[in-house]
Amino acid sequence: MTGPQSRNWKSFLQDKDPEKIQKACTSLGAEFIETKADLCAVFPVLPRYPVTLKIWFADEEFPASGKIFLQDHADHYLSVEDAVTVGEILLQKLSEASFLLSDHESENFPARI
Repeated sequence: MTGPQSRNWKSFLQDKDPEKIQKACTSLGAEFIETKADLCAVFPVLPRYPVTLKIWFADEEFPASGKIFLQDHADHYLSVEDAVTVGEILLQKLSEASFLLSDHESENFPARI
């Protein structure tokens, strides 16, 4: 990923506790699946339009990174421009949720996409 979205991912993942990111994903209705990524969350954005987020957390060799994946049939539901907007909204909602969770750790934060 390059450009503004790449900067947004780096900003979102920088100095974030993996547990807080997982809580932010959960607060947005994500289900988690096992993959080679450190965290893989599937968000039910629209009916028949799940969005998969894969995150690899920083280690000694590599910086943190994340990618958003759509189903093969995503183009039947949204245009490319709309799909990009979905990714931007998801990143924005995750950033808001992780910020609010870090400020209100003891409160239940019921956010949705």
